[in-house]
Amino acid sequence: MLGLDRNIVEVVDYDPNWKNDFEKEAKRLREPLKEYAIEIRHVGSTSIVGLPAKPVIDIAVIVKDENAMLACMDIIKECGYEVKNKIEEKGEIFGKLAHDGIYTHNMHVEIYGSENWENHIFFQRYLNEHPEYIKQYAELKINNAKLYRNERKKYTLAKDAFVKNVLALAKKRI
Repeated sequence: MLGLDRNIVEVVDYDPNWKNDFEKEAKRLREPLKEYAIEIRHVGSTSIVGLPAKPVIDIAVIVKDENAMLACMDIIKECGYEVKNKIEEKGEIFGKLAHDGIYTHNMHVEIYGSENWENHIFFQRYLNEHPEYIKQYAELKINNAKLYRNERKKYTLAKDAFVKNVLALAKKRI
């Protein structure tokens, strides 16, 4: 089942339907975002085959510049996303889509070639090419979800060293 209460961290087994869940939402977003989106891409843990994850689909909307990013903000609000401008903090516009208090999708509007965009691409590619890291990451995610079930920020921070290590390995290959 797709979705998670915003205050709970739960990691579930990989679900092959996540790809279809992404495609359905991407199809819904393509028309309203067509003027600005270079690409709409499935990112995050649900995009990595075999990786257990929180059952929330991460979507990256890739745009050409900050003006296009800002223009997307009202559009994604109209599409039902709760939106936060995180340009100063993280270099992106971030949105969450909820149905009856259950979050199903995260959206990252980011600039093509930016560090955020590169991190999404490199992390996904590296894990897909190195199944041994999928296994390590799965164990880390499952253990951290048990430790930090009601503490999403701590859960995310507890994965930080692993993610940074994988990104460093991925970027060495370039």
